[in-house]
Amino acid sequence: MVPAQPRPAPRPLLALETASMCGSVALVEGGKALAEYSLDIPATHSRRLLLQIDQVRRDVGVEWPQLAGVAVSLGPGSFTGLRIGLSMAKGLALAHSLPLLGVSTLDGLARQLTAPAGTRIC
Repeated sequence: MVPAQPRPAPRPLLALETASMCGSVALVEGGKALAEYSLDIPATHSRRLLLQIDQVRRDVGVEWPQLAGVAVSLGPGSFTGLRIGLSMAKGLALAHSLPLLGVSTLDGLARQLTAPAGTRIC
């Protein structure tokens, strides 16, 4: 018999949402948000996104090599906001050799609802 391999410790995922003026950055692990920042201010995502990412990482004490990957909203949403989020996510994933995951904005919103399996969410 081959001994069972120990499961690797869960690692947090960096999640970026820039589809609307109210953007957010979160660190998520095991289906639970470790930390989240949401801002609905006039400053564009290009001026605040990297600062939010650094702040959420510092607050939780997570370094880049500890991340499991980067997730980013794909829209629908603001063209400019999505472009900023996607380019930031792709750049960070490339720079830190992390997997990149795109998530439909509508799927992300629907996932927050609790409904019986098979229920249509429109």
